[in-house]
Amino acid sequence: RWQTDCIFDNLNWRNESFMDVTWFSTNDSGATQHRLTVADFFDGTAQFDISIDASSPKVRWRIKPTLAAVNGADLLAWFDRRSRWRGPIDLDGEVSFLGNSAAGFLFTAKGELNLSSTNGNLDLRDIKSQVEGIGRIMGKPDSVDEWPDELNYQNFSAHWVMQGAEHQIAALLDNLKLSAAGNYQ
Repeated sequence: RWQTDCIFDNLNWRNESFMDVTWFSTNDSGATQHRLTVADFFDGTAQFDISIDASSPKVRWRIKPTLAAVNGADLLAWFDRRSRWRGPIDLDGEVSFLGNSAAGFLFTAKGELNLSSTNGNLDLRDIKSQVEGIGRIMGKPDSVDEWPDELNYQNFSAHWVMQGAEHQIAALLDNLKLSAAGNYQ
């Protein structure tokens, strides 16, 4: 059984420096609870509540992220994503997994995540390229010619539901509703 409280004035993580970071952790009989709070996370705030129960043969994980007013462009660049998304991001939800492998995570994920952003800008070039390829297959190669390369928006929200290998996403981009469903093979 143990408990840890840490305060970091400066935490370097993946070549980024984060200020005012706190980490609280407890362990009791193989079950750990962690809370990581970052007061300045890409111009916003972040908190991650993580529970890990290693007391059974399959490790049980529960992750509860909360992001508020995070700079989307800087966050995606930190993850080495090519996407150019400018706008503040809020994210919350809870996801649980079983196991200790990527396959275990993918096929046992259960939970929901909610994302919202206001007054931002999305780069559509990658999406246009994919839709253009589908259009060529369907005999309509010019189906995205009039789409802009970038799209400004007032409100963007998305809700992602994970139930094992099955996933559903519903999004609202101003007045455009999008939905997708599928599963991992």
